[in-house]
Amino acid sequence: MSTLQVENLIGPTSGSNANKVIIPSGQTLDASNGFIPPAGSVVQTKTFETTTQLVSTSQSYQDILTLNITPLYNNSVLLVAGVVQGVAYQGTAQYNGSKWQSAVTPSGGSSTTQKINEYMLHFPTGEYYGGSVPFNFKYTVSSTVSHIVKIQAFSRNGSSNAFRSRNNETSFISIQEIAQ
Repeated sequence: MSTLQVENLIGPTSGSNANKVIIPSGQTLDASNGFIPPAGSVVQTKTFETTTQLVSTSQSYQDILTLNITPLYNNSVLLVAGVVQGVAYQGTAQYNGSKWQSAVTPSGGSSTTQKINEYMLHFPTGEYYGGSVPFNFKYTVSSTVSHIVKIQAFSRNGSSNAFRSRNNETSFISIQEIAQ
């Protein structure tokens, strides 16, 4: 095996392949031990989806969707998006509902929370179907330790709430790590 050491590779300045360095078909450029992605590049994506119902009367935050990600870079931005489907108030009193937030916790660190929906109002009496809680936010990491990303909710006034998938709807969370 031979090694070629260069400081810069440049393509020809004119012609059909101007300013291109071409790797021939059947060959692979392996930069896994030193590739630096350009800013704005998606360097990894994690997703989770479920149709499992979750019902609670708890008046403290419950984990509705949870996904772990270990950033590849210590200054990346995590773009988090998704939707919780099938949210339903199942009590008999009027004007009850649920509160929603996101929580991001780096391993060994403190949780950062952000409100998603201050008050998901379910106003009819009896069972109410069809609610959705969409969410999207960004979080800037400062280390490459594992981060737990959660979507959480709690029941106002201890009322029964289907927090997820009341009628087998699909709820999901997706996280993209974006290089800076």
